Amino acid sequence: MKANKLVTVFLMCMIVLSVVHVSMAGCFDSCVDECMQNGRDKDICENNICDPICPDERSKEQTNNLEP
Repeated sequence: MKANKLVTVFLMCMIVLSVVHVSMAGCFDSCVDECMQNGRDKDICENNICDPICPDERSKEQTNNLEP
């Protein structure tokens, strides 16, 4: 019985984490767009405002753009 509860809790945690991950998917791009609509420079929006809000997405983007 405890094993069933443990599996249920684990599955619920995985579902919650996947929903959070999906909701953050477009975080950086939408943040930059909104910031630039407020009249700020793109570099300021990317580096100073949106990096702290969406750090995981930005670091993945920078890693994917590296040349071998």
